[in-house]
Amino acid sequence: MLGPIGPHSERVVIPEWGDTMLNKEMTREIVTVKDLAKYLHCHQSTIYRLVKRGEIPGFRLGGGWRFKIDEIDRWCRRSAVDRGSSRPTHASMQ
Repeated sequence: MLGPIGPHSERVVIPEWGDTMLNKEMTREIVTVKDLAKYLHCHQSTIYRLVKRGEIPGFRLGGGWRFKIDEIDRWCRRSAVDRGSSRPTHASMQ
């Protein structure tokens, strides 16, 4: 945490990744499997399974996977539309 620089300065608090959920300021961030699992409210093994199948946008960095949150959000919206269009309608089931 940085202290005030002048008499009218505000303190800047930088949150720890493990202590907070992702917010609007972090939407352009690149996150790890652990952070993405928290963001999507799923288990880390689900993320690894999706990566292995090539179903989720991500890239390797060093020994781990990284994900751009804005790409993940687009992927979620696209996946929801795709799932919605493949479901039978109530009228077609009668």
